[in-house]
Amino acid sequence: SVPHGKARRGVGGVGEIRHNNKHIPHYSKPDYSKVKGTLHTNGSKRAPRRGGQEHSATKIQAAFRGRRTRKELADKQAAASKVQKLYRGHSEKKLAQQEDVAATRLQSAFRGHAVRKKHRRKKRMSKNDAATKIQARARGNQARRAARNGGSVGAGPSAQEEEDAAVAMQAVFRGHRGRKHYQQTRDERDAAARK
Repeated sequence: SVPHGKARRGVGGVGEIRHNNKHIPHYSKPDYSKVKGTLHTNGSKRAPRRGGQEHSATKIQAAFRGRRTRKELADKQAAASKVQKLYRGHSEKKLAQQEDVAATRLQSAFRGHAVRKKHRRKKRMSKNDAATKIQARARGNQARRAARNGGSVGAGPSAQEEEDAAVAMQAVFRGHRGRKHYQQTRDERDAAARK
């Protein structure tokens, strides 16, 4: 029995290490210094072949290292996949948020445009309605006046009506001109009195 943590070396560098109460084969590089210059049957210089036990241990170690390397690679790939998945999820969420914001802005702009268009149409309609009402009232007054005078609706004013209208307009203009002249005269007098 080998004490815990001690190695026992055999021929060819094969030994045994006890670790966590498990026997693990331990190999060191064989010392070929003693066999230098030895010729083999084919005339080449080479180290003697390893024994069967050493060869098996090498295979086991190679298999273990291969398994460990594959596991490390698989772990790295799993971690990379997880990071990529998280990043893709984050990018998709961010893109969806940007699309939502853009859609909201478009909808808002369209709704504003529609409301402004409706308001302009109402305003136009109200102006047209007002003009139509005024025209209808004027035609109604004209028709009633013509009915009282015994004339037709489409006939224009008579010569007497035109003359009366001209006299009224001249009187209004003369009154306006007289008031304007009186105001100027009064302003000049007030200015002179202040000096």
